[in-house]
Amino acid sequence: MGRLDIDFRDLRPQYDIEIAATTRHDLKKAGCREETIAKMFPHRSVITALVPPESWFWTDRSWFVGWPKQVVDDIYGIAGGCFADMSVEDQTHLLGVEIVQLRGKRSDRHGLWLSGGDPVTVEQYALEALEKEGRRGIFCENHVPSALSLMTKKRYEALFNLWLGFDDDKRRPYTPSAVYTERAVVALRDVLRDPEAAYEKHRLYFEKLWDKTSLSDVFEYISIVSEDFIETQFRHRMDRNLLAVSGSPDLALRAEHLQFREVKAMDRMLGSQGLWVKNFARPLSLDYGVVLVRSCVARQVSRTL
Repeated sequence: MGRLDIDFRDLRPQYDIEIAATTRHDLKKAGCREETIAKMFPHRSVITALVPPESWFWTDRSWFVGWPKQVVDDIYGIAGGCFADMSVEDQTHLLGVEIVQLRGKRSDRHGLWLSGGDPVTVEQYALEALEKEGRRGIFCENHVPSALSLMTKKRYEALFNLWLGFDDDKRRPYTPSAVYTERAVVALRDVLRDPEAAYEKHRLYFEKLWDKTSLSDVFEYISIVSEDFIETQFRHRMDRNLLAVSGSPDLALRAEHLQFREVKAMDRMLGSQGLWVKNFARPLSLDYGVVLVRSCVARQVSRTL
């Protein structure tokens, strides 16, 4: 078998997929164009492909902006497609997650929907509709998890004079270990114990970086998902070197149990959102689904999600 005889749509978490080095010969043997090989190896000092073939299917086209079309087509042709190019129905089928429709009326304002006569974003529309069914929720997307992650990083620096995500020499990315995780959890618990105090210690810093969230959003998010879940997910991230907060679902909801929902209208899931399902929703057995909002004058909710 050749180096590229792999399952490009592998649903295992990234951390369970062994990424082998990919040489120029491997790409040539797989049928890649010379232009593609040149892009994947931009300098003779580069000894493995710039983007591992295991990531090709899950990498959005936006990553390859500026690359020749024939090269991008070559990459996705060998990978058997691009996740973000699939219909949302095919995406959810591949990931094994439920998709449910909400019916609503579009506003005259582009991209907005009518809720009680007022124009709102599609995420807010879905949240309000689901809350009417007895759920309590928050539109958090990446904004709130990222804010909480940033607070934890700053607290880690203050407590240990170290950088979270780096080894103790502050030069190399950290090597996951039980000791490292436990030290990081100390910083997280300190933030969760008093988010306001953690915020005030670096208020101006956070104000400059938080353009889509606030401290009140952080409080609401903690209240809905629970401190236990936040620590469980954080340990999962630290143990597996998944520090980057990307692809988090739009909504966090609390009913009988914790739920996460990605909201879509005309758009599709991004590769990062598919990877979040692979890396978090599936291994942590989370209640995850996609809400597809469609324009219709019929009842708002076609069936319960």
